[in-house]
Formats: sequence, structure tokens, C-alpha cells
Amino acid sequence: MNRSIFFGLIPVLWLAGCSGSHKEKAEAAAPPTVKATLAKATQEDWPETIELTGTVRARVESQLSSRAPAWIREVRVRQGDTVASGQVLAVLDAQEVESGIRSAQAAVAEAESAIPEADQGLAGAQAQLDLANSTLKRMEDLFSKRSISQQELDEVRAKHRGADANVKMAEARRRQLDSRIRRAREGVESAKVSLAWATLKAPFAGVITERRAEPGVLAAPGMLLFRIEQSSAGYEVIAPLDETRLRDVSRGTSARIQFDTGADPVEAKVSELVPAADPQSRTVDIKIPVPARAGIRSGQFARVSIAGKSRPVVAVPKAAVRERGQLQMVFVHDSGSARSRLITAGARAGDRMEVLSGLKAGESVVSPVSDDLVDGARIEVRP
Repeated sequence: MNRSIFFGLIPVLWLAGCSGSHKEKAEAAAPPTVKATLAKATQEDWPETIELTGTVRARVESQLSSRAPAWIREVRVRQGDTVASGQVLAVLDAQEVESGIRSAQAAVAEAESAIPEADQGLAGAQAQLDLANSTLKRMEDLFSKRSISQQELDEVRAKHRGADANVKMAEARRRQLDSRIRRAREGVESAKVSLAWATLKAPFAGVITERRAEPGVLAAPGMLLFRIEQSSAGYEVIAPLDETRLRDVSRGTSARIQFDTGADPVEAKVSELVPAADPQSRTVDIKIPVPARAGIRSGQFARVSIAGKSRPVVAVPKAAVRERGQLQMVFVHDSGSARSRLITAGARAGDRMEVLSGLKAGESVVSPVSDDLVDGARIEVRP
């Protein structure tokens, strides 16, 4: 081969090799093509949701305490026990009350023992008055016939007045005795009532949710000994509502209640708004009845959702949003390519998500977002 021809072929072969290398690199650098479906960001009217936190309380609850100072002698239930209506919960020391009953009963017996004597005295005084009446009548007849003197008539009249006074005095003593007996009997009944207070009974069938009574402890008046809930009456959620939201909530407003215990959500309605607001927090308590069922207990935490007035929002399918930690992004369709764009997501409703910023209504986004979709990828739109 001619040397000049050989050296002339070298640049041609080098250029051919470079051209093949550049082509392979260009093909490797080209963005991949991904098959995807598109969805439009739309402007929608969403009801504004009022989110509240509340506490579960029993609708019927009773707090039991002693009405008089007394030592606790016996406690028959524990916290968490289910009790029947009228069941004895605790017994207080009642020695003083029992002594008072015996004293009152003795007073009644003593007063009643004086009844025969008083009745006899009244009967004797009445007999003397009857005799004085008949004597006075005869003497008045004799005086009209001038058979006796004025002095004799005056003496009979004086005896009559004395007999009449004796009857009235005997009647007064009998009434006093009746009053004494009545007061003594009232003392017995009052002491019996106090004795009944010494036995604490359940006012209704329910569950003991709190017990502070212990044997040997002095129970003061008003001191909480037991708290009992009537679980069959159901529960209610009490949640504080900001006073600026009062225009959106009233009796009968629907609410959705979610419990952190895993119990299924409950659909309910607001039954009551407490008339007075808390001057510190500027909130008004609302009450929402919930039925008694497994997984709901007094004192539990509850989340309350109430639908407010509608507001316009930009929304996309939740499947169109890729979340990475605190960041959310969508892939916007731009001239056949997918362009990633950071957004600020808001509330969620079903399979839709609110977009607060980063996207306008009418723009098309990839939905759902596949794991292999990257920024700049070519999109083959599927119907």
C-alpha cells in the first residue's frame, strides 16, 4: 500500500470511530419514555372542615360522698367493678347515730307512758266541769225564783269557772304531751335517715370509675368517695369550639368523631352548646352524644370533624402527589415531558388533595406517579 494512502485513511477511520461514540453517548443521555395517564388540576368547592379535640364523658354520672363526718368501716367494691342499682358500696361508722336513735326511741316511750295519766286528768276535769254546769243551771233556776241569794249564786259561778279552767289546763297538758311525742318520733325518723346515710348505695346500675374510699379513713361531708357511670346511657364528647366558629355550628350539626384507640369513627350530631364561653380561652363547649359500644370509655381523647362553609380550592388526585419526607411534588406535563414541581399540599378529601401553592387550575399532571418517573422524562400519554 502506498504510504501516503495509508496515512490518509487514518483521520477518516478516527472520525468514524468518534462519530459512533458520540451517537452512543447521545442515546444514553436521552431521557427515558414513560407511559402515563394525565389528570387536570381543577378548581373545586370544598366544605371547610372544623377540626376539634375533645374528651369522652359519660352522659349519666354520679359522685357519691358522705353527708356527715364518719369513719369508713367497710368498702365492698373496687374501681372498675360493675354494680347493680341499690348495691352497697361502703359502710360508714354509725355508732353515734344508733345511740341517737335509741335516745329518741326512749323519749317516745317516756312520753307515751304519760298518756294514761294525762287522759285521766282530763277526764276528771271534764267530769267536774259537767257537774259545775248542772249545778250552775239549778242554782240559776232557784235564783230566778228567789230561793237562793246572790252570794250563793256567785259562789256556784266561781266554782264553775274553776272547773272550766281545770279542763282547759288538762287539755293544754294533753296537747303538750302530743307535741312532745311527735317531736320524739320525728327525732327517731331523722336518726333513721342519718343511719341510712351511713350505707352508701349505687344510685343506678353502672361501673365504678373512681374509688377514693378506704377503710379507716374519715369521710368528711362533700368528700368524693366514689364516681359511678351509667354506661348503658351512652357517652358524649365534649369539645371546646372557638367563639368565632359559632356561626357554623348549632344543635343538629353533623360531626364525625375519630378515636385514637382504633375504634371505628362515629357519625353523630351536636346536641348542646354550653351558653357561657370560657373567658380565658374564648371557647364554648359543645356536646356530641355517642352510643355506648366496645372501645369507647370515659376520659378518652377524641378528634371531632365538622363540615363548615364551602371554599374554592385547587385539587388533584392524591395519586398524583409524590411525598418525600416533608416535601410534596407533582409531575406537570410540559410539551410531552414530565417536569417535577414542588407544591404545598393542604387538606385531603377522599382521593383528592388540596394544592395550596405551586400549581394552577387547568394544568395537567401525571396520575398516578410511578416510581421510575424522573424529571424530564418523555411521556407517552395513555388514554
